[in-house]
Amino acid sequence: MKLLLYSHFFPPSIGGVETIVLSIARGLAELRESNGAPQFEITLVTQTPAGNYHDSANPSRTIRQPGLLNLWRLVRTADVVHVAGPAFAPLLLSLLAGKPFVVEHHGFHTICPNGQLLIEPAGVPCPGHFMAGRQTECLRCNSSQGWIATYRLWLLTFVRRFLSAQAAANISPTQWLGDLLLLPRTVSVPHGLEAGEAISRPAPLPNTPVIAFLGRLVTTKGVRVLLEAARILRDQNRLFELLIIGDGPERRSLEQFVHDAQMDAQVCFVGRLSGPQVEASLARASAVVVPSLGGEVFGLVVAENMLRGLPLFHRLTELAREESSESATPGFLRAIHRRTYYAFLTALEKRIYSNPRVSIAAVSQRTASLLEKYFGRHDVRVIPNGVDTVQFSPAMRLARRDRARALRQFHETDFVFLVIGNDWRNKGLPAILEAMQKLSSTPARLLVVGNDSSTPFRAMAENLGIHDRCVWEPPTADILDAYAAADIYVSPSREDSFGMPVAEAMACGLPVITSKFAGVPSLIDDGIDGFVLPDPHDVESLAKLIRMLYEKPELRSRMGQAAAKIILEWTWERNAGAIWQLLQEASAKKPSS
Repeated sequence: MKLLLYSHFFPPSIGGVETIVLSIARGLAELRESNGAPQFEITLVTQTPAGNYHDSANPSRTIRQPGLLNLWRLVRTADVVHVAGPAFAPLLLSLLAGKPFVVEHHGFHTICPNGQLLIEPAGVPCPGHFMAGRQTECLRCNSSQGWIATYRLWLLTFVRRFLSAQAAANISPTQWLGDLLLLPRTVSVPHGLEAGEAISRPAPLPNTPVIAFLGRLVTTKGVRVLLEAARILRDQNRLFELLIIGDGPERRSLEQFVHDAQMDAQVCFVGRLSGPQVEASLARASAVVVPSLGGEVFGLVVAENMLRGLPLFHRLTELAREESSESATPGFLRAIHRRTYYAFLTALEKRIYSNPRVSIAAVSQRTASLLEKYFGRHDVRVIPNGVDTVQFSPAMRLARRDRARALRQFHETDFVFLVIGNDWRNKGLPAILEAMQKLSSTPARLLVVGNDSSTPFRAMAENLGIHDRCVWEPPTADILDAYAAADIYVSPSREDSFGMPVAEAMACGLPVITSKFAGVPSLIDDGIDGFVLPDPHDVESLAKLIRMLYEKPELRSRMGQAAAKIILEWTWERNAGAIWQLLQEASAKKPSS
């Protein structure tokens, strides 16, 4: 098969796209037929000049900076075209030539005119203005480039999206990115790593730690944030060396910032390096910092340096933001707080959980199993959370049902399913929205309650044609009102240590649908007092279960009664007693002074 691999960026340029494309070319070049003949005849096309890079080391023929006519000839002679990112020229030529083409997405160019999901010049994550139809915001965002360039970027986004929609497949390295792009025939294929021997790194000098950044120098990578942090350390008379590996359009302004801040002695820009030079530079590093401002599509630098055994500091922020620019700052700060909090916990986990002197209780058997798998702890005590069955009960729910539904303009004939949480993607909301589209023949309504940003999910609902059947609410202290408005509770969680709303819904006598990746299903008898999905991404099965509960009111009633009955055993008194016993045992093991 004649395969054309097109990538605008390629070595000697440094970045994730370059690494991935080269890895794909190497991997495919090694595939052989049974007779030893190569399965692919690969031609790699790029717009990156060679410089001092020797293409003879590449696994395939490499053509750099071809003209449009030459590119047309290359497309015509190929059997399949693989494009790294929605590059306009190869996609259009492939479509005109009638050649099947695949787009591997490494960014946000089909949902954001600047491709970064970043609001310029503020440098803060964008809540998704383009997909939400707020085109004026997109034009305002990029206006610093001049109105001609701004309109060009904006119009090309529509074109890229149209061309990508014609692709035989759209490849996303993560399910998260695929959910944002909302393109047809999208498949999630995580990037691979070329595993090699661990780097032998000399112990860094105790008084001069070397901090490294590796990547393309663009706004979204957050190098300016890293430099501002370095200036604070310098002002505190801390000794350090900051190594900036890579190149890009921001390099000149970043170098000027360093010069103006008088940090030339601490910060070194080394530019583009070859593979061996990168390894040699990182062998001196004490840690690698990835201060990304926006969402990392995959985070290849993080994965590669985990493989190298280097400590990592990764600033994670959410792309999902508040609906308007006025409310953007609070949402952004919440996201920073949440991700920083999680990162801090992750850093502590190994130190705490691996210590056999620390007694551990887990809220579910699933959590206990994960602690055993990752930290070798075989002595974890499972103590499920309790539920206030006085507040959450079938009687309390039914007493408030009419008022709760009238408040939200739900009709008696509407079939309402509820999901509650502060991380809607993790709670399985994308799968719920897709399942709802398949239930168009039913009076299905969706109530979503939580403190997450609704912007990307509203855009998804709009795209699926179900936005008018969805209700979005912030959390309140009176959460029982949400359960009272619902007919069933649905949460096909991707990961959840327990799943408290599932337990509360069961206590209220609601049938529940969850997934095996939450903790609470270990206490559910599948098909009796709830449904447990083996795969949280299985939209077809989820839609069938919801439809079955809608069409069989007697099943809803029976399952809800069974759920409320089993929850009566999950009292807070039982939980407190089990914790007290664990504390007494831990105290008895404490060595006497």
